[in-house]
Amino acid sequence: MSAAFPSFRWLTRRCLILAAGLVSAASWAQDNEKLTYDDHIRPLLENKCFSCHNPDKKKGGLEMTSYSGLMNGGSGGAVVDAGNPQASRLWTMSAHKEEPYMPPEGAPLEAKDLALLSKWVAGGVLQAKGSVAKKSNKPKVDLTFAGGAGKPTGAVARPENVLLEPVIVTPRTSAVTAMAASPWTSLLAVAGQKQILLYDTDSRELAGILPYPEGYARSLKFSANGSLLVMGGGRGGKIGHAIVWDVKTGKRVTEIGKEFDQVMSADISPDHRKVVLATNTKKVKCFDVATGEQLYLITKHTEWVTGTQFSPDGVLLATADRNGNVFVWEADNGGEFYNLGQHAGSVTDLAWRADSNILASCSADGTISTWEMKTGKRVANWSAHGKVQSVAFTPDGKVLTCGADGNTALWDINGSRIQQGQSIHQDDIVSKVVALYDSKVFVTGNWLGEVRMFDVATGRDLTRVSSNPPKIADRLIETEKRLAELEPTLAPAEVAVKAAEARIPAAEAALAKVKGDEPSSKKLAEHEAKNAEVVKGLAYWQGMVAKAKTAAEKATAAKGVADNRGGLTYLGQEIIKLKPAALAFRAAEAELAKARTELAAAQAKARDVVAEVSAHRERIVFLKAAQFNVGVLTE
Repeated sequence: MSAAFPSFRWLTRRCLILAAGLVSAASWAQDNEKLTYDDHIRPLLENKCFSCHNPDKKKGGLEMTSYSGLMNGGSGGAVVDAGNPQASRLWTMSAHKEEPYMPPEGAPLEAKDLALLSKWVAGGVLQAKGSVAKKSNKPKVDLTFAGGAGKPTGAVARPENVLLEPVIVTPRTSAVTAMAASPWTSLLAVAGQKQILLYDTDSRELAGILPYPEGYARSLKFSANGSLLVMGGGRGGKIGHAIVWDVKTGKRVTEIGKEFDQVMSADISPDHRKVVLATNTKKVKCFDVATGEQLYLITKHTEWVTGTQFSPDGVLLATADRNGNVFVWEADNGGEFYNLGQHAGSVTDLAWRADSNILASCSADGTISTWEMKTGKRVANWSAHGKVQSVAFTPDGKVLTCGADGNTALWDINGSRIQQGQSIHQDDIVSKVVALYDSKVFVTGNWLGEVRMFDVATGRDLTRVSSNPPKIADRLIETEKRLAELEPTLAPAEVAVKAAEARIPAAEAALAKVKGDEPSSKKLAEHEAKNAEVVKGLAYWQGMVAKAKTAAEKATAAKGVADNRGGLTYLGQEIIKLKPAALAFRAAEAELAKARTELAAAQAKARDVVAEVSAHRERIVFLKAAQFNVGVLTE
């Protein structure tokens, strides 16, 4: 073959190289091509999704045949989070990472389609070639707290300039479904109608309102250091999630989870890295707080998961369900730690003791159980309340319970009742009980919407706060009305103090005038005491006279009677001599004591009036400032 023409083998090799180059170039072009809804995603979704999610049907409130419809999301919220496929329900449900799986019937999307969908979301959900990539509406949140479960080294979080205007005021109160107490300060969170109420438990004043217009709270929990409040809730058959608020600012920090039904319970780990959800899909879901990505899924429950709580040290996670099952898992990875056992009815609440060594559970079967974590054995099981609604530990380790009988009770971990002196019966089911940070006060919520505070040691009813507080304007009117009632009592209270003070000098002078008779008063007291002893002696010897059997006994008894009668005669004469002067001294002394008591009472009453007037004046200033700030804080 002529050298002018290349060999056949060379041509073949050359063609293969060129072909490989063309394929490589095509792959490179495809990998770097901008994916758009119009060119790539709409055709992908058409065969699988449009039959249910079109303008006429809009299943779940979601329409996918247009870019705007897909971006608007459905009744459960957004389904696409630009730049974040793992947080986009469009991808997680299509990839069967999250229920309900899509499509619900027929073959799922193929791996290449899922990859395409993921890449489109990661690329900023472009609509067309000329579109600008969108950014994630869920930026990474860093809430990491390295201090563990102990008291924070700095100031304990308390609301500062938080909204005080109720989101809604209803004609009637409704059942209190959730409450939580800060572990380190006098702060109580109460679930209200489409809002969470924060109360200062020392002053009993409203300290802040956290709006929650999306639905209703099923659980509330302060983080271990008290700086965050996490809520589990939503709307039945619509949405379910956990919301995390910053206690100090009242701002929402993040939203975790996207369920299609109300979340039954939620908790945040002591280091703020994880949030766990209890769902009625029989699953427990743990999420990374920073990214919103699901870390692990627990599927062992056989009914709605009713409760979930991290241990105070963050090592363990307790969960329970409507079939009565109680489990403990490794908090880091969801690995099973203990299958503790089963109640005969639905588990209604869980609580950890502060040292993380004891877990308490309660059930609709009317029983409470305590479990220890060294061996996973039950410590005790006992009955109370008919149906137990809630269980809580006081910080010092006692167990509080409440239930359908309208009562509360205090126990040790072995189920022995600790008597409190008095038992307060409430007029409806007591749905929730929590202990305050100092172990001295506990709080209950009931189906009437009452939030009541009690003394732990005695059971004494202390006070109440409202689960349905009035608007600031109405609170201002009520405070001004009370101030108007109090202010006229200031002058009379001061007059009463001055009148009581004026009686003191006269009483002191009267006592000084008879001061010389003080020894007579003391001597009279001695004689009166001695006289009482002699009377007893006389009675004794008179009895002995009657019992005497011999002449000697009769003589001894008779002498005893005579001696005591003689003593009574002498003492009687001495008392008669001393009495006038002694009584005058005693009367002057009593009059001075009475004057001083009246002065102390008048001063205390005046102080109370002054303090209440001052408090109401300050409250008016505070409420007016809060009223002025409503517009600023709600912007």
